[in-house]
Amino acid sequence: MHFGSQPAYQTPPSLTFVGPDDRNVVSIQSATGMRTPLFFLQYNHSKPQLTVHRILPHGQQQLFFSASTSSASGSITLILKGQELKVRHSYEGMQPRKEFHSQLGKLSWMVAGWGDTMELWTQDRRKLARFQMKTLSGHGGGVLELYGRFDDAFTDLMVATALCMYRESAKEVKHAGKLGKVMKAVGKLGGEGGGGDGSGGDGGGLFGSLGGDGGGASGGDGGGGAAQLVSTATLYLS
Repeated sequence: MHFGSQPAYQTPPSLTFVGPDDRNVVSIQSATGMRTPLFFLQYNHSKPQLTVHRILPHGQQQLFFSASTSSASGSITLILKGQELKVRHSYEGMQPRKEFHSQLGKLSWMVAGWGDTMELWTQDRRKLARFQMKTLSGHGGGVLELYGRFDDAFTDLMVATALCMYRESAKEVKHAGKLGKVMKAVGKLGGEGGGGDGSGGDGGGLFGSLGGDGGGASGGDGGGGAAQLVSTATLYLS
């Protein structure tokens, strides 16, 4: 089943949220453009990796939901108001998606546009939401639009799963950036040095350095180049 990324006509959103901003705050935006801070995101190294609090008057906060991601399957376990929800990978058809079950049946978050925009669809091809996350450009907060009228519980569900999609997208962009640094470091190590003739020396590039301090695969008595390569990769990926 394939869903188009653009409808035949653009329905005005019923609700618009902006963020997270550089303070990890998500605001609700009125039709006139006025923004009211509504949620605060906290990222954790251990589970749950994402905790979101609702911002209350007088500077108080209330837990909205928490989410943990499985390193093995990539599925997300979301705890929203004491209820557990599983968001799972699906590769049905040609379009990978994140699926979960709701009062409207099975819903799917799917990539649209350039990859950091996702849309939420029902099985009968009704678009419920669009989230321009802007994790790739890094310029400004994202924009989440909801289409239609929903009760508070279902609205919370859509917003919570959308923020989980944001975290996953931001994490992938961060890892891609780290990988780029590693590849740059590897290229630099591979290009360093010019000596070495297979029996020793002071250079020989990446493959020469794997043999030791010298320039050939049989040269040297150490392994300095390889050790430097491993330590550099470990530094950037940690």
